[in-house]
Amino acid sequence: MKKVLKEKIQFLPQVLILFVFAMISVAVLHPNIRKNLRSKFLPEKRQILSTVSGDVIGEGQDLKVVKVKSKAGLFLEVYKPTQEGFSSKIAQIKLDDRTDGYFNFNGRASNLALKDVNGDEIAEIIAPSFDEDFVAHLNVFSYNNFTGQFELISE
Repeated sequence: MKKVLKEKIQFLPQVLILFVFAMISVAVLHPNIRKNLRSKFLPEKRQILSTVSGDVIGEGQDLKVVKVKSKAGLFLEVYKPTQEGFSSKIAQIKLDDRTDGYFNFNGRASNLALKDVNGDEIAEIIAPSFDEDFVAHLNVFSYNNFTGQFELISE
């Protein structure tokens, strides 16, 4: 009896090491588990991916559009310059997708652009992205003067 117990205790460290190795392997290889573990240990950070400036609301004033990535996802933020020389955020648009994308715009790779696509002489915001299956989406947002909001007109 003591011999059997002693043999089992002898293999306990090896079994423990194998178990820890298996758990680490699963955590490294499975993307959702890896992302969740990473989010627990890494601080919240905001990464500015791209900026463009132009008249996107039709007032004749250039506004700054910023594409931002954070833990919460991809966002477009629109800033209007103030008289004091600062900028105030007038809109924040959450994209449905979480992965930044690029597209060919005027012969260059771009992840954010302004262009009048609907013919109203006001530039729309064009922001490509990829969904979780890496299907590309070309998100086009237009400013609605009646609601005072940016609306998705094409995906």
